[in-house]
Amino acid sequence: MSKDHLWTTGAIYYSTLVVAEAFGRSNASQVVDLGLPSEFQPGYAIYENGVPSRLVFINFVTDPSGASDFNGVVSFNGGTVPDHVAVRYLESPSVSDKFNIKWAGQTMGSAIFTSDGRLTGDVETVFVPCDQTANNCIIPVKAPSVALVFLSDEALQQSSPDNAASSLTFATSVYTGRGQHPIIDPAILKTMNGDGGPGPRHTGSTSKGQSSQELGAATRNAAVPAVVSLVALALGVMLVAGRA
Repeated sequence: MSKDHLWTTGAIYYSTLVVAEAFGRSNASQVVDLGLPSEFQPGYAIYENGVPSRLVFINFVTDPSGASDFNGVVSFNGGTVPDHVAVRYLESPSVSDKFNIKWAGQTMGSAIFTSDGRLTGDVETVFVPCDQTANNCIIPVKAPSVALVFLSDEALQQSSPDNAASSLTFATSVYTGRGQHPIIDPAILKTMNGDGGPGPRHTGSTSKGQSSQELGAATRNAAVPAVVSLVALALGVMLVAGRA
């Protein structure tokens, strides 16, 4: 483990956290499209054993002005209306942002090479009050964001880590970090052509202390016996042909 935070976690990882908590641990989840009018602001209900347990509202619009925010309305027809529901948010400044992402207040780093592979920050669960007279709860969904709504305390508990079963973590006891770490400008990385670009190919090494010049010399030395063998074979053919 390096003593520097040099891990990079992409956006896909955060989506798996949302989906895992939306399904919970019952292994009986069913997803229903709520049929909201905008394709950029869909909503889904998660049922467990025929009973709604969670809702997901998504806002795909990037608009920091707040004009594209919307409210997801949770209505209760019959039964007891809770005094509140719990909400966890997936948030980012833009839908095209790759690294500056938070799920329930936690992140794996706001840029490349800034993580040690663990979520940092405290878990943030927002408790939204419900109107028990109007039989509904109003869920704010900013642009862009994803809101995961837990319709009961049990649903929230089933999507949260079980402290008794949580994995143990240990502080790093061995550090490398004695060499230089490569840092690549993201603006150059996203436009570079890799091995298919113009110019000569350079062979490098991932082993400390071994240079590309050493590898090049080794390659040339390895090629010499092969060339000698080909020359010897050609001379042999010529001699046989001459005798014939």
